[in-house]
Amino acid sequence: MATVESIVHSALHQSPIGSTDWDPLRIEDLLQECALLDVRHFTSSSIIGILLDLRTALQLDIGNTALVVIGGVSGYSWVSDTVEADTMMRTVVGSYPTMSATEYKLELACSPRSAFQVKGKWASFFEGTVRSIGESQPDLTSVDPTTLASGFPNWQSELAIAYGTTARV
Repeated sequence: MATVESIVHSALHQSPIGSTDWDPLRIEDLLQECALLDVRHFTSSSIIGILLDLRTALQLDIGNTALVVIGGVSGYSWVSDTVEADTMMRTVVGSYPTMSATEYKLELACSPRSAFQVKGKWASFFEGTVRSIGESQPDLTSVDPTTLASGFPNWQSELAIAYGTTARV
């Protein structure tokens, strides 16, 4: 099994894995109620990785974790109106994929009031299971950072991929 970060750098982006009618890279709002955990920019390879917790997702229920990878990144932005606490969940309330002849764009509108947008040449989406986390998200008010961190998927988590989709301009 591969770690989340190793999937970002792998050749798995070349073709779909498994099959599904649900493609968050093409269908609006399929990422609703996912928790946006982390975004990483791998500058040397012009790749953005977006790590999502699916345990609260409305429509994606095959696994508990998703990874979105955007390659050939030409730009990205994070806008947030508020920071309410040191540790807080960003819940996706809308996902807006757009593909033109020259670029792929994904916008994630989050609650509380924030948004992430990325543009690139291709995108991959992987849904799967991280077995080392529980069935529900940990309490963010936990005073123990180790317990809190171990309850969410991270870049070193082993991800058993159930399916993957790709989009290329």
